[in-house]
Amino acid sequence: MELVQSTHSDIEVSGNVGNGKGCLALLRLWLQMQGRVYLIPWAEQISCQTGLAFKAIQIRGQKTRWGSCSSKGTISLNYKLLFLQSHLVTYIIIHELCHTVHMNHSLNFRSFLATLEPEWKKLDAELKGASRLVPRWVNR
Repeated sequence: MELVQSTHSDIEVSGNVGNGKGCLALLRLWLQMQGRVYLIPWAEQISCQTGLAFKAIQIRGQKTRWGSCSSKGTISLNYKLLFLQSHLVTYIIIHELCHTVHMNHSLNFRSFLATLEPEWKKLDAELKGASRLVPRWVNR
């Protein structure tokens, strides 16, 4: 199987397209690569703007999380973020960068987050329904 991106918004899968699982795996791999192309530089830019550094960054396809931060400073971003509005992606990145300082959701974390994103409560609420923006095939 082969995947070709013909335009910014069009991709074409060729080969054994009757293999549904193979097609989905190929599309998810493409999403992961797109995440590396777009999400990693985005996170690096926000890291520079905020002064919050991370050790490493990875793009994954987590089932239930938009992102996470390990105790070693590795940020994982979900490639499903590619389907969200930019203000929500920016918020997720800021949220995960704040975890490089506070590894929990304590009052200290929320206070720190509020200094960088005063609208964090509104954005958190907006994220609750954001999974509807991700095409169903991505989660199969």
